[in-house]
Amino acid sequence: MKRYNQKGRLSTVSNDVFRVEYHYSPDGYDAGYTLTAGGGVSITRSLTRDPYRRQLVTSITNTLNTVTYCPLNYTYDELNRVTKRNGDTFGYNQRSEVVSADIEPSHSSRYDFDQIGNNRWTSLNTATNYYTANPLNQYTDILCASASPREMEYDFGIKRSCVQVPPSRLS
Repeated sequence: MKRYNQKGRLSTVSNDVFRVEYHYSPDGYDAGYTLTAGGGVSITRSLTRDPYRRQLVTSITNTLNTVTYCPLNYTYDELNRVTKRNGDTFGYNQRSEVVSADIEPSHSSRYDFDQIGNNRWTSLNTATNYYTANPLNQYTDILCASASPREMEYDFGIKRSCVQVPPSRLS
């Protein structure tokens, strides 16, 4: 069964097994939900928003019964891009493409793009992959740190298939 509040927003979904109640802030933004299942199990997700940039979620709290799991806190730059999530950090170039992501405890990624947004290279910790694109904006070669080189082929210019380069062509 579905129910809506006086403003036409979904407020409740339920059946014989569970019930979900949706919560909204006074200005109409999603504020989370509470799911109640059989046996008294309750899962709650609560969102807090930036007081001036209401579309931005600054924290998410998840609870199972009364125990909090995986709380998330977000920080944004002046262009509304996430720069921090708990202890994780993110960096961007002038086109707002992610160029760095440092995820706790030990995941560090870097990215570089050409002028139209194709990856030129990506790295994850010490492994780096290199990409080559043709004038049609299609990847033609991918050199992966842990695999043999790959060449891309296209049928009718749109559908890509990956072909492993034979060892005889590598020299």
